Amino acid sequence: MNKHIQFTTAILSALAMVVVFSLAAHPKTVAGKDSSSSVGAAGMVVPDVRRYKIDAGQSNFMVHAYVGGLLSTFGHNHNIAVKDMSGDTEFTDGTVSPASLHMKIRADSLTVVDKISDSDRQTIEKTMRDQVLETAKYPESHFQ
Repeated sequence: MNKHIQFTTAILSALAMVVVFSLAAHPKTVAGKDSSSSVGAAGMVVPDVRRYKIDAGQSNFMVHAYVGGLLSTFGHNHNIAVKDMSGDTEFTDGTVSPASLHMKIRADSLTVVDKISDSDRQTIEKTMRDQVLETAKYPESHFQ
């Protein structure tokens, strides 16, 4: 398994367990109407699908990366902020399913936000971008 797939798998695991995720979204107009309920043929209120576009300027996406394995005593846990993301979410009123989230993240926008020296931050970010994420080869990550 190549490093990019391993890292993507690790990020997905992190998303499932330790991500602080605060998204601000704005309603999207769908086919000329807003995201509200409508009345069906039998006079019953039919919930519409609500669609929202992620507002990256108002959102926070923080990954808490924890070390593990045999060499974990030599590593450090890090807090990494995702600075450049876009996407949308969709859900139906009154129910959890169906729902979806589509997100695109610029790999080179990940920034270490720990209280460490500037030189350590630069070293960690360079390693993360060049050796782990391989941002020149994989500039974006898509999550669905």
